[in-house]
Amino acid sequence: EVGNLHLLLLSHQKNKVSSLHIQTLGNTVTSSTIQYLERGMLYVGSMFGNAQLLQILENPEHNSYLAQMEDYVNLGPIVDFDLVPTAHSGTGGRSQSQIITASGTSKDGTLRFVRNGIGMNPYASVEIYGIKGMWSLKKGGDDLKGNDVFLVQSFVGQTRILGVVEEEEEEEEEEEMEDVSQEQEDMSEDESEDESEGGGGGTLEEVTIPGFDSTTSTLYAGNVSVGHAYLQITKREIRLVHSGGVDDEEEALLDTWSPTPQEHMDSMESMITVASANLSGQIVIALRGGTLLHFVVVMEDGIPKLKLVGQKVMEREISCIDLHPFSSGLGLDNNVMEDDSMNFRRSAVVAVGLWDDFTVRLLSLSSSLNEVLRINLGT
Repeated sequence: EVGNLHLLLLSHQKNKVSSLHIQTLGNTVTSSTIQYLERGMLYVGSMFGNAQLLQILENPEHNSYLAQMEDYVNLGPIVDFDLVPTAHSGTGGRSQSQIITASGTSKDGTLRFVRNGIGMNPYASVEIYGIKGMWSLKKGGDDLKGNDVFLVQSFVGQTRILGVVEEEEEEEEEEEMEDVSQEQEDMSEDESEDESEGGGGGTLEEVTIPGFDSTTSTLYAGNVSVGHAYLQITKREIRLVHSGGVDDEEEALLDTWSPTPQEHMDSMESMITVASANLSGQIVIALRGGTLLHFVVVMEDGIPKLKLVGQKVMEREISCIDLHPFSSGLGLDNNVMEDDSMNFRRSAVVAVGLWDDFTVRLLSLSSSLNEVLRINLGT
């Protein structure tokens, strides 16, 4: 066999097979396994080349009833290979090599080039210009471990939000086949229900979240487990927003904080320059001039509120900060705790980088932002 794919039709009368008909659909990779999915989709797996996802067509194109939808790379079987050094040098002056493999057999045999790197497969793309930052948000409520449903996009001078809008189920079979029997209609409805239970698709459309400031750029956006709120940090303020579908702007805005002249000594034009936060409700921001502020989200009378718990003035402007929870290995691991209700880890330290300073500093969040480690990155 050379990869031809055939369809075998069985004709029957009174539960007895009366005849067999075979039709060639087209040519594919030499298959090791074939699995029919649904809606004319077919998966062909191969031990001798790339696996394929195929669509069976109603009308032939180029003498074939098959259209390739996806191609899944398979390096095996590797019949032979050779190591070839590249012309350029890698890190530290060491030359990197690439492997040339003779992969596959028979008509599926190919030459492959293999080297170190990160491979990415794009599944969808939308052309949107001028994006400065993006964050995904979950729906809120108790299911903070579910799928993301919002995509917050920060532009120069504005913030826009895309939301997943579920598509309504279409009853195609009832529209196309009006004169089918009641039994066939019932079977079609059952199949439609099964597909709906398996998960439907959705589309991204521009939406609004009451309480979000869309008139300025966003430095950070995310979910907070304390009170199941949304968090938005702009250059002007920190905003805690209700995630329960409140339509009124004032009711949706749970709490805000903005810099004051006392907290920024250089001028009246206080501005947040960098921000970071995590699910447990820890927030760290940097003000112009090098002031670092540490906040936590706490519950007061059943409402999540912002609470300032630490402040430190650095010797230079702050360029970047990160508040991702991790095991520090610095004797502070007892402070990396889990939220009692949602099991979200809290961070014991914050990583801070300064402009014109080739170091990363780890500051303790439990001891007034004291420096516990400084890492020199070199020049």
